[in-house]
Amino acid sequence: DGKQVVWFFNHEYSHRYADVELVAGQTVRQDMELGGPCAVEGTVRFPAGGAERCELRLAEIPASEAWDGGRPWPHERVLAIAPVKAADPKYALKNLPPGRFFLIAGVPNSLWFGYQPAWTREIELKAGEPLSLDVDLVAPPVDPAP
Repeated sequence: DGKQVVWFFNHEYSHRYADVELVAGQTVRQDMELGGPCAVEGTVRFPAGGAERCELRLAEIPASEAWDGGRPWPHERVLAIAPVKAADPKYALKNLPPGRFFLIAGVPNSLWFGYQPAWTREIELKAGEPLSLDVDLVAPPVDPAP
């Protein structure tokens, strides 16, 4: 019983969520649109001799601490995840809804398969306008969340 967050996933690391009020003995019907007309793509610049991988997340709230790889945290409202390797630094997050979000790059930390936020940008996605944005992990911004 009570207010819960229900997550919907597709095969491209894209997530959507809905706040649902559950009542014992009642079935709740929830439709969810997993697509959208927006996209973000670019490349990640990795430091020489540094991290060999990172994870990009598109979220409504910027990450303030470490996270497990591939798992969205409800309080950050993660909509999409893109794992990126230094050997192939290109990334693409597709089928996103329009709106203002945070694009967050996390680098591996001491957690098992975990990431620590290293780069954050607030972005606006507009329908029909793909956003091209490169991520520089070599010289991250002094103020990561404008």
